[in-house]
Amino acid sequence: MMPTMKPSVPKRRVEASQTDKRAQLDSDLPLDVEIANRLIREIIELKLTPGSWLREQEIAARFGVSRSPVREALRHIAKQGFVEMHPWRGAQLMELSGETTVHVFDMLEALYGVVAKHAAQAMPADKLIKLRSYLKLVDQVAKAGVSMEERVRLSFEIGRYIGKWGTTAKTYEVFTHVGNLAMWQHRFMKTEDVFARRSKEVHYVMVSAIETRDPVRAEWAARAIVDLSRDRILPHIPDLAKT
Repeated sequence: MMPTMKPSVPKRRVEASQTDKRAQLDSDLPLDVEIANRLIREIIELKLTPGSWLREQEIAARFGVSRSPVREALRHIAKQGFVEMHPWRGAQLMELSGETTVHVFDMLEALYGVVAKHAAQAMPADKLIKLRSYLKLVDQVAKAGVSMEERVRLSFEIGRYIGKWGTTAKTYEVFTHVGNLAMWQHRFMKTEDVFARRSKEVHYVMVSAIETRDPVRAEWAARAIVDLSRDRILPHIPDLAKT
């Protein structure tokens, strides 16, 4: 009896499939950086939960790439504090301790203050137009009934914009790393409409200060924005809530 042969998948079809998966990635960035960015975004958006495993082979198949860029991507994520690497097993998503969360928000407050201060001094005039346009969105998310996720997402988007156009590339990179960790901890945040209105007021102050080239007021407002979030997160971090 002749052995049963499994139908082969045409090579061109396999290559096309891999090309389609790679098309989902940003070709302007190295593969490992883009994969790391995508996975961090999924962690922040709670599509991956603490304790879950990130396997090289599964991620490589998902994006249609070899395991080498995935391995580097996981190392990037580990350096940023999201996962712990385990030889032969993969990377496991961590849970930040209460103490680490306190330190993250202390760093973010200081960094955002520096970023906003320098933005007030150095943001190009043509970038101020879009910065002002964000305030329309701030008005919308301050309305009753808007989810916490939408409010937080917009606040961090504004912060990233200010960081990108108001500071150096290296400062922006550090600011983004710390900001990502802080944004991840917003899953513990308890927000309400009073918070949204206060956040709206301070965002208006910060944008105005950057526009009028007032670094002192811009720094104060940026720090106040972080402080608002911290006050509504730290009491709900499990190991801090027990103390």
